[in-house]
Formats: sequence, structure tokens, C-alpha cells
Amino acid sequence: MKLKKKAIIASLITLIPSLIGLLALYLYDDSITESLGNEMWKSPALLAVCLPIVIFILNIICTIFTFKDNKNAQNPKVLNMVLWICPFISIFSSISLWALIMGKDFDFYTLMPIILGLSFILLGNYLPKCTRNRTIGIKIKWTLANEENWTATHRFGGKAWVICGVLFALSALLKSSAVIISILVLVLIFSMLPVLYSFLYYKKQVKEGTWIEKEDLKLSKKASVAVAIIVSIILIFCAVITFTGEIKISCEDSLVIEADYWSDIEIKYDDIENIEYRENVPGERISGFGSHRLLLGYFKNDEFKTYTRYTYAKCDSCIVITTKGEKIVINLKTEEETKNLFQALSEKKK
Repeated sequence: MKLKKKAIIASLITLIPSLIGLLALYLYDDSITESLGNEMWKSPALLAVCLPIVIFILNIICTIFTFKDNKNAQNPKVLNMVLWICPFISIFSSISLWALIMGKDFDFYTLMPIILGLSFILLGNYLPKCTRNRTIGIKIKWTLANEENWTATHRFGGKAWVICGVLFALSALLKSSAVIISILVLVLIFSMLPVLYSFLYYKKQVKEGTWIEKEDLKLSKKASVAVAIIVSIILIFCAVITFTGEIKISCEDSLVIEADYWSDIEIKYDDIENIEYRENVPGERISGFGSHRLLLGYFKNDEFKTYTRYTYAKCDSCIVITTKGEKIVINLKTEEETKNLFQALSEKKK
């Protein structure tokens, strides 16, 4: 009963950043817009409001499945840790997003791997304490079917995740462009290692004649199908946002930039102080959207400090637009299209 009360409290805490964000949008809309110079902050602010709601829904789903599993007789410390993961993620991600929205000096690519590293070290220490169940732990065919395999795999997995956590923390020393890649590689490797270990341990058990399979914790066909559907949806979603998206730029009465997955912007020609064509504009993303196709959002480099970017990833040439205290970098799909756009903008500015 105490754990159920804690689960309710944890879920409500997960929603707090969303409620604070809604209050800020309602009370301080005009003052924030005036402070930042435009309304581009509203798109990431909307994300900061919606993200805790998504995490809240996931937390509710995970909590329901955890408590409905009649085989889940976990160590209370393990359950407590699981309950507070989502509130922590919600609060940390919201603070990060609002810091970036308000233009604070917030080194996300240094802090993120350190937080992830500490989380994996904590999870690695608790992993061996998980008893065999359907909801918490390394739930694969061989661990669910055999108590000895479960215990051995979770001991190995705990050590592996602690090592992974240390490597996560060390990746904070890398450049921001390499941080995400290193995290993805580490997650892939250290999520597969326990699976490989469990399989090899199973083969060893079969060879020694110690493999005893229990049917009580096997996942049902419905659960397996549900997991397969969810994973497929996630993979399709990732593929779509990675390889799709358009940037539409029109320069008639004013310069209008419309982009998928990020907020649109309109710039009056009277507000433009300078237009410059460049072969390349380096930068590291601090907030926004980045994929194989598009680079959108807030970036930084040594020359411009912080600037806004609407560009296709495969085209290096860019147009740098200087407005009142702000740099905006844009391009189109090809170098030729970008040059034509620059000429059109130059004519409008005359």
C-alpha cells in the first residue's frame, strides 16, 4: 500500500514541470517574447510542457504493469528506485529545456552524459538485487525460464552497466558532436552484452545438464506481439523523422521560413541589417532538431556565439542574416538554390 501511494506521488511530481510551464506561458508570454526578441521560443517551450505529460503517461503504464505482475516480489529498494526514475527524467529534461529557451549558459552536452553515467551506475548496483519477474530486469527467453540464468545474467549485467556508466561520464570530455554518437554506441553494446552472456550461460547449462526450464514466467503471445508492435512503431517513427522534413523559404513581402519539426519564423526586410553568403557555417546544436536531413534550432560557434539555424544537412553553403542582435543561418537543398535565394534576398534588401 505504501508503494502504491509513492507511485501516485511520483506520477504527480512528474507532471509538475508541465504545470509550471503552462503557468509561465499563460502569465509571462509577452514578457518572455520581448526578452528573447521573437516568438521562436514557443516551439521548444511547447516541448517543455508536453514532454512531462508523455513521461507521465509512460510512468503510469509502467507502474500498472509492475503492480499487476503477481510474480513481482521485488526488493522494496528496487521498486522505489524504479518509481522515481520518471520524475527525475521529467524534472531534469524540463530544467534543461527552459534553460536553453531563456538563453542561459547551459552546457547540455557535458551535463547529459554525466547524469546518464550516474544513472547507469545506480541501476547497475541495483540490477543484481532484482528477483525473477516479468516487468523489471533483463527479460529475455533464458532469464525468464531459469532462475540460475536470471541470477548470473543480472550479476553480469550489473557490472556491465556500472562500466557503461563510467564510460558515459567520460564521454562528457568529448566534443558535443561526438557525445550523442558515443552514447548510442555504448547503449547498443552494453544492452546486447547481457543478452549474449545469458545465451552463452544457457549453452553452458545445457552442456552441463543443469538447465531446468520453468514455464511460470514465460511472456504470453499477446505480450510478445504488443512488444513487437511498440518496437516497430518506435523504429518507424525514428526512420521517418531521420530521413524526412522540408524547409520552405519565401521572400515576397517579408522573408518567411517554414520548417517541419521546428517553429516557423517571419523576418521583415526592414529588420535585416546584413545578408552574407558563406561556403560553410560551423556550429554545435544546443537546442532544436537534428537529423540526417535537417539542422534546425539554436546553435553556437566561436564567431556568432548563439545563432538560429534552418538548414539542410547535406548542403554546406549558407546565407547568414543579421537582424537586431541576432544571427539566422539558412540554406536550401543545393548550393545553386542557396545562391539563387541569396541573390533574391539581396535584391529585396536594396
